[in-house]
Amino acid sequence: MHILDLTHPLTVGGSIGGSIGVLAPGEWLLSDQNSFELALLADRDSARLENKGTVVFGNIETEPAKILLMRSGAIGDLLFLTPVIEEYKKTQPKCTFHLCCRKEHFPLFENTTLFDSLVPYPLNASEVKNYWFIRSLENVMELAHDTHATDAFATALDVTVADYKPVYIVTDEEKSLAKNWITSNRPRVGIQLAASVKNRNYPLDLWAKVIFGLDDRGWEVFLFGHPGQIPEFAPNMVRTYVHNMTTEKLTFRESAALLSQCNAFVGVDSALLHLCHALDVPAIGLFGAFSWETRTAKAPLTHALTGTGECKNCRWHAKNGLHFPPMPCRQEQFCSVLASITPERIVAKVDALRP
Repeated sequence: MHILDLTHPLTVGGSIGGSIGVLAPGEWLLSDQNSFELALLADRDSARLENKGTVVFGNIETEPAKILLMRSGAIGDLLFLTPVIEEYKKTQPKCTFHLCCRKEHFPLFENTTLFDSLVPYPLNASEVKNYWFIRSLENVMELAHDTHATDAFATALDVTVADYKPVYIVTDEEKSLAKNWITSNRPRVGIQLAASVKNRNYPLDLWAKVIFGLDDRGWEVFLFGHPGQIPEFAPNMVRTYVHNMTTEKLTFRESAALLSQCNAFVGVDSALLHLCHALDVPAIGLFGAFSWETRTAKAPLTHALTGTGECKNCRWHAKNGLHFPPMPCRQEQFCSVLASITPERIVAKVDALRP
């Protein structure tokens, strides 16, 4: 971790921006990578960095001792972390536990007792003194190339996990409201077409064949994602039982509640696929850049489909706006390994999950 000392406001955007917006002048505790990225964005001579190491100690006299974990990553990453937290808390029974993450990810932990408080990322350095110690979990799963993500977090916190099921709670009220979107007695399938990085995306033209193939087989289809991720269907492509939920601007919790009412799910390597494990929803995951074993091997109801190609499992994490590695896919702007998975194969796998 590093302290980033800013003398001028800094507008933060892109993949590290999220809910940060404008970072005010002052001292901020961030992950190593984020701190360097922001320092490069800052005006010349307006940023200073101070290396603080992996663990930062605050006030060891605090009672009860407060432990703060920092992880700025996406929702899927935090889901993999949740079963580890349950075990980690057992090792420190006299402590309280707190998480510093991006504010837009706070709803993930509603109705759970995992953390005593949530703190917006990045942490104002003046708050360091309020914690017994602060532990960074940045790049833990990213550097564990052949290890399941949950095991990577467990190793970092020196615990062993037996139950890999992520912790997420859908309330009865949320379930009741989600049922309002259901329009038929057909079996229901949720689809997440896109991830936050393009190299995990399945081509849209192939998705169209999957969507309409499932509709033809009698499924009610719900398409999840952010507004703008899915182009509007042409009038001749509109289907009665295919619902583009991206136009409804659902919150994450609303999407999760609707997903909980689905009989099956198919999607890219992203948040909703991993949420299926928590919700006991049978799922099909599409993998190209990353090994399915490091993501879904511990989810008994999730089945992986992987394409073919020399660059399979390239492990490319988007950085500096580059969503693809220096391979032909960077010019083509799609993952050829994912594109090698045929729509017919996907439809058959999903249809096999029919209740």
